[in-house]
Amino acid sequence: MKDENKGRVVLKAKIEIVLGKSEKFDLLMNASNVATETDPKDKE
Repeated sequence: MKDENKGRVVLKAKIEIVLGKSEKFDLLMNASNVATETDPKDKE
């Protein structure tokens, strides 16, 4: 990437994000699925 005003090379910052599956992921997903299945709004 070049600085448009002066024509010199400018370094860009790089960010790396690493996501991991927590121990509670399955528990939370199961609770979420049960909540949506028993939601009375869906049965209308």
